[in-house]
Amino acid sequence: MTISSKNVPTYILLGIYVFLMIIVTTIARCQNNKSKSVNGTDNIVSHFLAGKRFGVVILFLTSFASMISGYTVLGVPNEAGRQGFISIRWLTPSICAATSMLMIIPRLRRISIKRHYTSPGDFISDRYTSKLLSVLVTLCLVVPQLLYLAVQIYSLGSILSNLTNGELPFYGIIIVSSVLILVLEILGGLRSVAYTDAVQATVMLISFAIIPIILATKYGGFMGQVVNEDELPCDNSNEDMTSGCLNYAEGYEEIDGEYESVGDEYYLREPSQLSTINFVLWIVSLFPFAINPIILQRAFAAKHDWQVKMVIKLMVIFVFLAKLPMILMGISYIANKPSLPVEYQTIGAFQAMMNVFRDSGGFVTAFSYIMLLAVIAG
Repeated sequence: MTISSKNVPTYILLGIYVFLMIIVTTIARCQNNKSKSVNGTDNIVSHFLAGKRFGVVILFLTSFASMISGYTVLGVPNEAGRQGFISIRWLTPSICAATSMLMIIPRLRRISIKRHYTSPGDFISDRYTSKLLSVLVTLCLVVPQLLYLAVQIYSLGSILSNLTNGELPFYGIIIVSSVLILVLEILGGLRSVAYTDAVQATVMLISFAIIPIILATKYGGFMGQVVNEDELPCDNSNEDMTSGCLNYAEGYEEIDGEYESVGDEYYLREPSQLSTINFVLWIVSLFPFAINPIILQRAFAAKHDWQVKMVIKLMVIFVFLAKLPMILMGISYIANKPSLPVEYQTIGAFQAMMNVFRDSGGFVTAFSYIMLLAVIAG
Protein backbone atom coordinates (compact mmCIF):
# COMPACT_ATOMS: atom_id res chain seq x y z
CA MET A 1 0.00 0.00 0.00
CA THR A 2 1.32 3.43 -0.99
CA ILE A 3 1.21 6.04 1.77
CA SER A 4 0.07 9.50 0.72
CA SER A 5 2.53 12.22 1.66
CA LYS A 6 -0.44 14.36 2.75
CA ASN A 7 -1.14 11.86 5.55
CA VAL A 8 2.42 11.60 6.89
CA PRO A 9 1.89 14.38 9.48
CA THR A 10 -1.19 12.51 10.71
CA TYR A 11 0.82 9.35 11.28
CA ILE A 12 3.59 11.27 13.03
CA LEU A 13 1.04 12.92 15.29
CA LEU A 14 -0.53 9.56 16.14
CA GLY A 15 2.88 8.14 17.02
CA ILE A 16 3.70 11.09 19.27
CA TYR A 17 0.31 10.85 20.96
CA VAL A 18 0.65 7.13 21.72
CA PHE A 19 4.18 7.69 23.01
CA LEU A 20 2.99 10.45 25.35
CA MET A 21 0.19 8.23 26.65
CA ILE A 22 2.71 5.50 27.46
CA ILE A 23 4.87 8.02 29.33
CA VAL A 24 1.85 9.30 31.26
CA THR A 25 0.81 5.77 32.17
CA THR A 26 4.32 4.97 33.40
CA ILE A 27 4.30 8.05 35.63
CA ALA A 28 0.85 7.16 36.95
CA ARG A 29 1.91 3.61 37.74
CA CYS A 30 4.93 4.85 39.68
CA GLN A 31 2.77 7.26 41.66
CA ASN A 32 0.27 4.49 42.43
CA ASN A 33 3.06 2.35 43.83
CA LYS A 34 4.40 5.29 45.85
CA SER A 35 0.92 6.02 47.22
CA LYS A 36 0.58 2.44 48.43
CA SER A 37 3.96 2.45 50.17
CA VAL A 38 4.02 5.98 51.61
CA ASN A 39 0.35 6.70 52.35
CA GLY A 40 -0.64 3.14 53.12
CA THR A 41 -3.57 3.10 50.67
CA ASP A 42 -4.73 -0.31 49.55
CA ASN A 43 -4.59 -1.53 45.97
CA ILE A 44 -8.24 -0.78 45.19
CA VAL A 45 -8.16 2.82 46.45
CA SER A 46 -4.84 3.47 44.76
CA HIS A 47 -5.86 1.95 41.41
CA PHE A 48 -9.49 3.01 41.10
CA LEU A 49 -9.45 6.27 43.12
CA ALA A 50 -5.84 7.43 42.68
CA GLY A 51 -5.43 7.44 46.44
CA LYS A 52 -8.13 10.15 46.70
CA ARG A 53 -5.51 12.84 46.05
CA PHE A 54 -6.86 14.77 43.04
CA GLY A 55 -6.70 18.59 43.21
CA VAL A 56 -8.74 21.17 41.34
CA VAL A 57 -6.64 21.26 38.16
CA ILE A 58 -6.50 17.53 37.47
CA LEU A 59 -10.09 17.05 38.64
CA PHE A 60 -11.36 19.79 36.32
CA LEU A 61 -9.39 18.63 33.29
CA THR A 62 -10.35 14.98 33.64
CA SER A 63 -14.02 15.88 34.22
CA PHE A 64 -14.01 18.24 31.24
CA ALA A 65 -12.47 15.61 28.97
CA SER A 66 -15.09 13.12 30.17
CA MET A 67 -18.01 15.44 29.34
CA ILE A 68 -16.58 16.75 26.06
CA SER A 69 -16.24 13.48 24.25
CA GLY A 70 -15.20 12.53 20.75
CA TYR A 71 -18.85 12.74 19.75
CA THR A 72 -18.91 16.40 20.77
CA VAL A 73 -15.93 17.20 18.58
CA LEU A 74 -17.19 15.11 15.68
CA GLY A 75 -20.96 14.81 16.11
CA VAL A 76 -22.04 18.33 17.06
CA PRO A 77 -20.65 19.98 13.87
CA ASN A 78 -22.15 17.20 11.77
CA GLU A 79 -25.55 17.68 13.41
CA ALA A 80 -25.37 21.46 13.06
CA GLY A 81 -24.53 21.10 9.38
CA ARG A 82 -27.31 18.58 8.83
CA GLN A 83 -30.22 19.73 11.02
CA GLY A 84 -29.62 23.39 11.78
CA PHE A 85 -31.59 24.91 14.66
CA ILE A 86 -31.94 21.77 16.76
CA SER A 87 -28.17 21.64 17.25
CA ILE A 88 -28.36 24.43 19.82
CA ARG A 89 -29.64 21.75 22.21
CA TRP A 90 -25.97 21.03 22.85
CA LEU A 91 -25.69 24.32 24.74
CA THR A 92 -27.95 23.04 27.53
CA PRO A 93 -25.98 20.10 29.03
CA SER A 94 -23.63 22.25 31.10
CA ILE A 95 -26.50 23.99 32.92
CA CYS A 96 -28.81 20.99 33.34
CA ALA A 97 -26.12 18.49 34.27
CA ALA A 98 -24.33 20.89 36.60
CA THR A 99 -27.58 21.65 38.45
CA SER A 100 -28.11 18.00 39.33
CA MET A 101 -24.40 17.52 40.02
CA LEU A 102 -24.39 20.34 42.59
CA MET A 103 -27.41 18.78 44.29
CA ILE A 104 -26.16 15.19 44.44
CA ILE A 105 -22.41 14.78 44.01
CA PRO A 106 -21.06 16.78 47.01
CA ARG A 107 -23.39 14.90 49.38
CA LEU A 108 -22.65 11.53 47.86
CA ARG A 109 -18.94 12.28 47.91
CA ARG A 110 -19.07 13.11 51.63
CA ILE A 111 -20.90 9.83 52.32
CA SER A 112 -18.29 7.96 50.29
CA ILE A 113 -15.56 9.31 52.61
CA LYS A 114 -17.41 8.33 55.77
CA ARG A 115 -18.45 4.91 54.48
CA HIS A 116 -15.24 4.15 52.51
CA TYR A 117 -16.86 3.72 49.09
CA THR A 118 -14.61 2.79 46.18
CA SER A 119 -17.17 2.80 43.37
CA PRO A 120 -20.48 4.52 42.50
CA GLY A 121 -22.46 1.34 43.13
CA ASP A 122 -21.29 1.06 46.75
CA PHE A 123 -24.01 3.44 47.93
CA ILE A 124 -26.75 1.05 46.84
CA SER A 125 -25.02 -1.95 48.43
CA ASP A 126 -24.53 -0.03 51.66
CA ARG A 127 -28.02 1.48 51.80
CA TYR A 128 -30.14 -1.55 50.84
CA THR A 129 -27.88 -4.57 51.49
CA SER A 130 -29.45 -6.42 48.58
CA LYS A 131 -27.17 -8.31 46.22
CA LEU A 132 -29.83 -8.53 43.52
CA LEU A 133 -30.48 -4.79 43.63
CA SER A 134 -26.74 -4.08 43.62
CA VAL A 135 -26.27 -6.22 40.51
CA LEU A 136 -29.20 -4.57 38.72
CA VAL A 137 -27.98 -1.07 39.55
CA THR A 138 -24.45 -1.97 38.48
CA LEU A 139 -25.78 -3.18 35.14
CA CYS A 140 -27.77 0.04 34.75
CA LEU A 141 -24.58 1.99 35.33
CA VAL A 142 -22.26 -0.14 33.20
CA VAL A 143 -24.33 -0.90 30.08
CA PRO A 144 -24.82 2.77 29.07
CA GLN A 145 -21.10 3.33 29.54
CA LEU A 146 -20.32 0.46 27.19
CA LEU A 147 -22.58 2.03 24.57
CA TYR A 148 -20.96 5.41 25.22
CA LEU A 149 -17.48 3.93 24.81
CA ALA A 150 -18.55 2.20 21.60
CA VAL A 151 -19.70 5.55 20.16
CA GLN A 152 -16.37 7.17 21.04
CA ILE A 153 -14.34 4.42 19.44
CA TYR A 154 -16.59 4.44 16.39
CA SER A 155 -16.12 8.21 16.05
CA LEU A 156 -12.34 7.81 16.27
CA GLY A 157 -12.30 5.06 13.65
CA SER A 158 -14.57 7.02 11.32
CA ILE A 159 -12.66 10.29 11.43
CA LEU A 160 -9.17 8.75 11.10
CA SER A 161 -10.27 6.49 8.27
CA ASN A 162 -11.88 9.40 6.39
CA LEU A 163 -9.00 11.79 6.95
CA THR A 164 -6.46 9.29 5.65
CA ASN A 165 -8.66 8.29 2.68
CA GLY A 166 -8.91 4.74 3.96
CA GLU A 167 -5.18 4.20 4.45
CA LEU A 168 -5.96 3.49 8.10
CA PRO A 169 -8.68 0.82 8.07
CA PHE A 170 -11.76 1.53 10.17
CA TYR A 171 -11.81 -1.81 11.98
CA GLY A 172 -8.06 -1.80 12.49
CA ILE A 173 -8.34 1.56 14.29
CA ILE A 174 -11.13 0.22 16.50
CA ILE A 175 -9.19 -2.91 17.49
CA VAL A 176 -5.90 -1.13 18.20
CA SER A 177 -7.52 1.70 20.16
CA SER A 178 -9.61 -0.72 22.25
CA VAL A 179 -6.58 -2.80 23.19
CA LEU A 180 -4.55 0.33 23.95
CA ILE A 181 -7.27 1.73 26.24
CA LEU A 182 -7.54 -1.55 28.14
CA VAL A 183 -3.79 -2.01 28.60
CA LEU A 184 -3.12 1.56 29.73
CA GLU A 185 -5.99 1.48 32.22
CA ILE A 186 -4.82 -1.82 33.71
CA LEU A 187 -1.30 -0.49 34.14
CA GLY A 188 -2.08 3.00 35.44
CA GLY A 189 -5.60 2.90 36.90
CA LEU A 190 -7.67 6.05 37.35
CA ARG A 191 -4.56 8.18 37.77
CA SER A 192 -3.44 7.17 34.28
CA VAL A 193 -6.87 7.97 32.88
CA ALA A 194 -6.96 11.36 34.64
CA TYR A 195 -3.48 12.39 33.51
CA THR A 196 -4.32 11.35 29.96
CA ASP A 197 -7.55 13.33 30.21
CA ALA A 198 -5.57 16.35 31.39
CA VAL A 199 -3.46 16.29 28.22
CA GLN A 200 -6.56 15.75 26.10
CA ALA A 201 -8.56 18.52 27.78
CA THR A 202 -5.71 20.98 27.29
CA VAL A 203 -5.59 20.21 23.57
CA MET A 204 -9.37 20.54 23.25
CA LEU A 205 -9.49 23.86 25.13
CA ILE A 206 -6.83 25.30 22.82
CA SER A 207 -8.73 24.02 19.77
CA PHE A 208 -12.06 25.44 20.91
CA ALA A 209 -10.48 28.85 21.45
CA ILE A 210 -8.92 28.95 17.96
CA ILE A 211 -11.83 27.60 15.87
CA PRO A 212 -14.04 30.74 16.08
CA ILE A 213 -11.10 32.95 15.10
CA ILE A 214 -10.36 30.91 11.96
CA LEU A 215 -14.02 30.63 10.96
CA ALA A 216 -14.74 34.31 11.57
CA THR A 217 -11.70 35.28 9.50
CA LYS A 218 -12.50 32.86 6.70
CA TYR A 219 -16.32 32.95 6.56
CA GLY A 220 -17.60 35.81 8.70
CA GLY A 221 -18.85 34.16 11.88
CA PHE A 222 -22.41 33.28 12.84
CA MET A 223 -24.29 36.41 11.70
CA GLY A 224 -22.28 36.53 8.50
CA GLN A 225 -23.73 33.19 7.49
CA VAL A 226 -27.26 33.07 8.88
CA VAL A 227 -29.67 35.76 7.65
CA ASN A 228 -33.32 36.27 6.82
CA GLU A 229 -34.50 35.37 3.34
CA ASP A 230 -35.24 39.02 2.52
CA GLU A 231 -31.58 39.89 3.05
CA LEU A 232 -30.29 37.48 0.40
CA PRO A 233 -27.76 37.45 -1.09
CA CYS A 234 -25.89 38.12 2.12
CA ASP A 235 -22.62 39.99 2.54
CA ASN A 236 -20.70 36.76 2.81
CA SER A 237 -21.79 35.41 -0.58
CA ASN A 238 -19.10 34.68 -3.13
CA GLU A 239 -19.00 36.23 -6.61
CA ASP A 240 -21.33 33.60 -8.05
CA MET A 241 -23.64 33.96 -5.06
CA THR A 242 -23.60 30.18 -4.57
CA SER A 243 -22.40 30.23 -0.98
CA GLY A 244 -21.75 32.41 2.03
CA CYS A 245 -25.09 32.46 3.79
CA LEU A 246 -26.78 29.35 5.01
CA ASN A 247 -30.25 29.94 3.54
CA TYR A 248 -28.92 30.97 0.17
CA ALA A 249 -26.53 28.03 0.02
CA GLU A 250 -29.45 25.66 0.33
CA GLY A 251 -30.66 26.78 -3.09
CA TYR A 252 -34.14 27.20 -4.54
CA GLU A 253 -36.81 24.87 -5.86
CA GLU A 254 -40.01 25.49 -7.82
CA ILE A 255 -43.12 25.29 -5.62
CA ASP A 256 -46.52 26.12 -7.11
CA GLY A 257 -44.90 27.92 -10.00
CA GLU A 258 -42.64 30.04 -7.79
CA TYR A 259 -39.07 29.53 -6.70
CA GLU A 260 -38.68 29.39 -2.95
CA SER A 261 -35.64 28.96 -0.75
CA VAL A 262 -35.18 25.31 0.24
CA GLY A 263 -33.56 26.36 3.50
CA ASP A 264 -35.99 29.17 4.30
CA GLU A 265 -35.29 30.51 7.80
CA TYR A 266 -33.10 27.48 8.47
CA TYR A 267 -31.86 28.79 11.81
CA LEU A 268 -34.12 31.78 12.39
CA ARG A 269 -37.51 30.20 11.71
CA GLU A 270 -39.82 29.18 14.53
CA PRO A 271 -39.27 25.49 15.43
CA SER A 272 -42.10 23.03 14.94
CA GLN A 273 -44.09 21.75 17.91
CA LEU A 274 -42.40 18.36 17.61
CA SER A 275 -38.95 19.99 17.65
CA THR A 276 -39.91 21.93 20.77
CA ILE A 277 -41.12 18.78 22.53
CA ASN A 278 -37.94 16.92 21.60
CA PHE A 279 -35.90 19.83 22.88
CA VAL A 280 -37.67 19.77 26.25
CA LEU A 281 -37.28 15.99 26.56
CA TRP A 282 -33.58 16.36 25.78
CA ILE A 283 -33.18 18.89 28.59
CA VAL A 284 -35.04 16.67 31.08
CA SER A 285 -32.92 13.66 30.12
CA LEU A 286 -29.75 15.52 31.14
CA PHE A 287 -30.62 15.86 34.83
CA PRO A 288 -29.67 12.25 35.75
CA PHE A 289 -26.12 12.98 34.53
CA ALA A 290 -25.09 13.46 38.16
CA ILE A 291 -25.16 9.69 38.68
CA ASN A 292 -22.96 9.03 35.67
CA PRO A 293 -20.32 6.63 37.08
CA ILE A 294 -17.54 8.31 35.10
CA ILE A 295 -18.19 11.62 36.87
CA LEU A 296 -18.94 10.06 40.26
CA GLN A 297 -15.69 8.10 40.29
CA ARG A 298 -13.72 11.28 39.71
CA ALA A 299 -15.62 13.08 42.48
CA PHE A 300 -14.78 10.22 44.86
CA ALA A 301 -11.09 10.70 43.96
CA ALA A 302 -11.05 14.38 45.01
CA LYS A 303 -8.99 15.40 48.01
CA HIS A 304 -11.52 17.91 49.46
CA ASP A 305 -15.22 18.71 49.15
CA TRP A 306 -14.66 22.31 48.08
CA GLN A 307 -12.65 21.10 45.09
CA VAL A 308 -15.60 19.08 43.83
CA LYS A 309 -17.94 22.08 44.09
CA MET A 310 -15.43 24.36 42.40
CA VAL A 311 -14.97 21.96 39.48
CA ILE A 312 -18.72 21.64 38.92
CA LYS A 313 -19.04 25.44 38.74
CA LEU A 314 -16.16 25.63 36.26
CA MET A 315 -17.82 22.95 34.15
CA VAL A 316 -20.92 25.10 33.71
CA ILE A 317 -18.83 27.77 32.00
CA PHE A 318 -16.32 25.77 30.01
CA VAL A 319 -18.63 23.02 28.73
CA PHE A 320 -21.04 25.69 27.46
CA LEU A 321 -18.24 27.59 25.72
CA ALA A 322 -16.84 24.40 24.22
CA LYS A 323 -20.06 23.67 22.31
CA LEU A 324 -20.27 27.06 20.56
CA PRO A 325 -17.27 26.54 18.21
CA MET A 326 -18.57 23.11 17.22
CA ILE A 327 -21.98 24.50 16.27
CA LEU A 328 -20.31 27.35 14.38
CA MET A 329 -18.23 24.82 12.44
CA GLY A 330 -21.40 23.04 11.29
CA ILE A 331 -22.97 26.36 10.26
CA SER A 332 -19.87 27.31 8.28
CA TYR A 333 -19.99 23.99 6.46
CA ILE A 334 -23.59 24.17 5.30
CA ALA A 335 -23.36 27.90 4.55
CA ASN A 336 -20.41 27.40 2.21
CA LYS A 337 -21.08 23.87 1.04
CA PRO A 338 -21.67 24.70 -2.66
CA SER A 339 -18.27 26.37 -2.94
CA LEU A 340 -16.39 23.46 -1.34
CA PRO A 341 -14.69 20.78 -3.46
CA VAL A 342 -17.20 18.17 -4.61
CA GLU A 343 -15.58 15.40 -2.59
CA TYR A 344 -16.04 17.46 0.59
CA GLN A 345 -19.76 17.95 -0.01
CA THR A 346 -20.58 14.27 0.49
CA ILE A 347 -19.03 13.85 3.96
CA GLY A 348 -19.87 15.20 7.40
CA ALA A 349 -19.34 18.82 8.38
CA PHE A 350 -16.42 18.13 10.69
CA GLN A 351 -14.52 15.96 8.24
CA ALA A 352 -15.13 18.47 5.44
CA MET A 353 -13.97 21.48 7.47
CA MET A 354 -10.93 19.57 8.68
CA ASN A 355 -9.99 18.95 5.05
CA VAL A 356 -10.58 22.64 4.25
CA PHE A 357 -8.29 23.63 7.13
CA ARG A 358 -5.65 21.16 6.02
CA ASP A 359 -5.74 22.52 2.45
CA SER A 360 -5.47 26.16 3.58
CA GLY A 361 -1.76 26.11 4.30
CA GLY A 362 0.28 27.84 7.00
CA PHE A 363 -1.05 28.11 10.53
CA VAL A 364 -4.50 26.80 9.59
CA THR A 365 -2.98 23.58 8.27
CA ALA A 366 -0.96 23.18 11.46
CA PHE A 367 -4.14 23.79 13.45
CA SER A 368 -5.96 21.03 11.54
CA TYR A 369 -3.54 18.57 13.10
CA ILE A 370 -4.21 20.01 16.54
CA MET A 371 -7.90 19.39 15.85
CA LEU A 372 -7.05 15.83 14.87
CA LEU A 373 -5.38 15.42 18.24
CA ALA A 374 -8.56 16.78 19.84
CA VAL A 375 -10.58 14.06 18.09
CA ILE A 376 -8.18 11.39 19.29
CA ALA A 377 -8.34 12.93 22.74
CA GLY A 378 -12.11 12.79 22.86
